[in-house]
Amino acid sequence: MFIRRNQEAHYLSMPLTQTKLSAPKKEIVWFENSAHIPFFEELERFVNEVKRIATENQN
Repeated sequence: MFIRRNQEAHYLSMPLTQTKLSAPKKEIVWFENSAHIPFFEELERFVNEVKRIATENQN
């Protein structure tokens, strides 16, 4: 899982589109109503996204 606070964040040294992740499925989930800690600021949505991703990737 890769978490980035919002689309306007420019603190990453490598553009998100160039990130090389070794994973069969990749997805970006934006937390627009969060600053630095979406797992506190948007807890319900964060938990729902983690559950959704885990369910979709079960073998």
